[in-house]
Amino acid sequence: MATYVLVLKTMEETNIHVGRLGNVFLKRGLFLYIGSAKKALQKRVSRHLVKDKKLFWHIDYILNSRKVSIIEVWTKEADLECETACIIDNFTGAMVVRKGLGSSDCRCPAHFYFFGGDVSEIRNLLERNGFSALR
Repeated sequence: MATYVLVLKTMEETNIHVGRLGNVFLKRGLFLYIGSAKKALQKRVSRHLVKDKKLFWHIDYILNSRKVSIIEVWTKEADLECETACIIDNFTGAMVVRKGLGSSDCRCPAHFYFFGGDVSEIRNLLERNGFSALR
């Protein structure tokens, strides 16, 4: 089992229809998505990198937008998806974009966050918590 964090960037504001959640507004800036893979982490991350795919998870709808790009991927070989979401939820500058976004199968407020700081702050937080940048 592995946990991963996608660091996303939008260059402009956008509204994205996210399945049953409806329209989700994303401002210009950085976003964090926390996910997990029971097996085949590389396959899961590779799927996220493809724009045209069957839309299944909330993050699929977001990543399908041409206005959203993945700028970094961080991983940790442990089942810590909800624990990582809690760490990010308590991180200064991180804000839930929409309650339930990315966390429909758990009790977390969300697994998708806007981050109002610099990407170096995200890197430091993830490194301190045992994540490694996927190259």
